[in-house]
Amino acid sequence: MSQDRAQEPQRKPICVGEHIVRQISLTREEIANFATLCGDLNPLHHDENYARQTRFGGIIACGPQVTSLMMGLVATYFSQGQAMLGLEFNFRFLKAVKAEDTITIDWEITSVEPKASLQGDIVSLAGVASNLQGQTVIAGKGKVLVMEKL
Repeated sequence: MSQDRAQEPQRKPICVGEHIVRQISLTREEIANFATLCGDLNPLHHDENYARQTRFGGIIACGPQVTSLMMGLVATYFSQGQAMLGLEFNFRFLKAVKAEDTITIDWEITSVEPKASLQGDIVSLAGVASNLQGQTVIAGKGKVLVMEKL
């Protein structure tokens, strides 16, 4: 008996204008741990007394922490029921992400281009991370390849 094709995982349709959204909050401990793991010993991420005396008024997250969360959201979203590879991402840092701030990450799919030679679609995205005051803290763009299998 042949395998029932209806039970095979189906690649979900990718729609221009679709949003991928997540809210996060970073504690002082999470900020210090991530900064240590990536080798960033800037006291802005570790030393509350130092950070309090700066223009930021307290501990702030290092840029790679928030951009990692932004890219991770894209990877998690597109790898459910299909395969994906990140192709390129770039980011602009506009405001500091302070410890305990709640940040909303919002990626919008801006284009989907079939790429026969790669057996998948190249998906372009525009993203922002914004704080509860509605201020954009990081703006980004990215491209990923989404396909049935690697």
